[in-house]
Amino acid sequence: MDMEQFRKDLESDAKKENGVLKKQNEKLKAEQTNETLKLRHDLKCMANRCYIFTGGCMCGHCRMTSNFKCDYLPKEGSTPNG
Repeated sequence: MDMEQFRKDLESDAKKENGVLKKQNEKLKAEQTNETLKLRHDLKCMANRCYIFTGGCMCGHCRMTSNFKCDYLPKEGSTPNG
């Protein structure tokens, strides 16, 4: 086997592996998106339960302010009693 044939074989193997890795990457991205949507839904449900069970007295104190914004957090500029 000469060097040119060896180089072509390695290049072909690399292209095949790259294709497989791209498919795996797309699959993982789709799974991550689905998991993120499920977690956001769970957080929304938890916020609703918190609001119902505490009557809204914990709103603004639970610190759920990272990537998920609770619908019941007091809006900026609003007063505690309305």
